[in-house]
Amino acid sequence: MKCQKHLPGAVLPTALVVSTIVMLTVIAVISLWEADLVLFSKHRYRAMQKAHIESLFTLYREYPEEFVENLSSDGTFTLYDTIARSRLSFERRQLGLYEKVSVTNETGDIRFSRIFGKRYPYVEDILFYHTDTGVSLTLTGKIRLKGNVRFPHSGIVYGQVGSVLFEGEEQSAASIKDSDSLLPEPKPEALITVEMLKERSVGNMEIDSSWELQDTIIVGNKIRIHEGFSGSAQIFASDSIVLEKSVTLHYPSGLYSKRYIGIDDSCKVNGYAIVDFRDTPHPLHANYIQSRLAVVRGLVWVRGYAQLQGIVSGAVFLDRSVYLSPQGYYENIIYDATVLENPETAWPLWLDGPPQRKEAKWLN
Repeated sequence: MKCQKHLPGAVLPTALVVSTIVMLTVIAVISLWEADLVLFSKHRYRAMQKAHIESLFTLYREYPEEFVENLSSDGTFTLYDTIARSRLSFERRQLGLYEKVSVTNETGDIRFSRIFGKRYPYVEDILFYHTDTGVSLTLTGKIRLKGNVRFPHSGIVYGQVGSVLFEGEEQSAASIKDSDSLLPEPKPEALITVEMLKERSVGNMEIDSSWELQDTIIVGNKIRIHEGFSGSAQIFASDSIVLEKSVTLHYPSGLYSKRYIGIDDSCKVNGYAIVDFRDTPHPLHANYIQSRLAVVRGLVWVRGYAQLQGIVSGAVFLDRSVYLSPQGYYENIIYDATVLENPETAWPLWLDGPPQRKEAKWLN
């Protein structure tokens, strides 16, 4: 057998091509592995930063007062001294009767914002509070109150309006406690917020159903929202707010007026409805009228006369109550109203109570 001493000329280029392909394949595999490692590192970094931000939100939600006291002078908070890049920036500003809280990581490339309210509406677990006016409170029509109530010391009467008798469920004695002669007062900080908003007043305003509003603050004198409007806004009026039929204010929204709020049929208000009337009220000029076909999810707080009907899923605080009928008016009466507990809502920062916060909305 004879061995060739020389290779054919075509073999060398073939070997070079094969070697080059193998080398490029190895390089491509290494590059893909490195790219995957980089992507994994970035994903892990972002996941870690998001976990840090979530931890900060949790600290603020559970211990808001202590948390703010321990912020650095530049508004930053370091979660862990032993973990790099756990220093976060915290920003809080008033958004009507809620708060907007933003947290940013150290490098500034990740930022999350949320709207917060209170976890509890008041210092006590109260579904319905009616001040003690010295006379008993009459319940009539279709009444449903599910929770703890505080009513006048004179008690309650299951009565009638015209030919309409009481058709609801009677309150158990254990769920009723005596109320005081005054409403639970708003927090001083809440009153300051409302006063500061007066500088943004635009006078009288009519909000058309075609308007698109998202987490908007509107301040004016007389404000009317036209039939069919849908959006989210907190509306503050020095005189009155009128909601025409089928208006929907998405959560978290709210109504605040110094004189009058009227909520017509098929309206849905998700947030709060507050009337803070400081003059002498008169039953013929109710300060709050809610249709029996309207729904409010959240807080209803009225200083003045309120004609409360329909559904409230939340908590009610009334100074005085009235029912205006074609034949006249009835004082100290609740007619055709359902009030249910709502543990899922984030309450406005209006009344005193435990400081814990609750997310009302995630903005990103």
